[in-house]
Formats: sequence, structure tokens, C-alpha cells
Amino acid sequence: MPLSLYIARRLHAHRAVGRRVSLSAMRIATAGVAVGVAVMLVSVAVVLGFKGEIRQKVVGMTGQVRVMSYESRFSPDLRPVAAGDSLLRVLRGVEGVARASRYGVASGLIKTDSAFLALAFNGLDADHDTTFLAAHLVRGRLPRFGRDGG
Repeated sequence: MPLSLYIARRLHAHRAVGRRVSLSAMRIATAGVAVGVAVMLVSVAVVLGFKGEIRQKVVGMTGQVRVMSYESRFSPDLRPVAAGDSLLRVLRGVEGVARASRYGVASGLIKTDSAFLALAFNGLDADHDTTFLAAHLVRGRLPRFGRDGG
């Protein structure tokens, strides 16, 4: 007799009134449902945690609002916007704006022996807040560029 059939027959009790599921089968079923729900809750929590971490990193790298030219929507490279000191003062004066700085993005490709790799070069202004970048730097140090180039 197969083991599964033996276990099923042992768990299923025969009564005079009819067939009833034994107490041990009910406990196993309840425990199975409880474990399944717990696993689903943990998986949802992990996914939401990853989503939050990814959102924080994207916002930390690019900011919550980016001012760019209309033509940049269709190009991998951002078209420059004339962001003078007066525009930055206006943006920094808006309620809720913590920082405003200039940046530039250029894309490129690297060809290896077996594949192509896409790159995005990010250029930052000298007064850009690099606290987030320094906190997530794995190795090395950020260069210290000043307005005089030193």
C-alpha cells in the first residue's frame, strides 16, 4: 500500500454517522493555511521594502523634480537648459524645494568582445550636494572640484 494512501486512510476516521475528518487532519490543514498566509505577508513586505529602497535611490540620484527641455523627451542625451543663477534663485525660493542644482547627462556605448554596454555619464555642478553619492560610494572617493577647477 502506498504511503500517501496509508496516511489518508489513517487520518480519515470512519464513524457510524458518516465520514468525518479527524482532528489531526484539521490541525495540519489549519497550520498549512497559516504558514501560507505568513509566507505571503513576508513576501509582500519584502517587495514593498525593495520598492521603497529603489525609490529612495532613484530620488537620491536624480531628485524628485527635473527641469529639462521639451526635446529631451525623445533623446537619450539631455538637451541643455539655460539655467542661470537667477533661475536657480527662483527655484530655491519655491516653498518645499530643499535644493536646486545644475546637472548634465550624456549617454554612450562600450563594446566588449561579446557585447555592448550602455553608459550614462552624469555631470554635476560644483555646488551640487554630494552627500547621497558619498553615502552610497562603494570604493574610492568623490573628486573635489571647485569653481576654480582645483
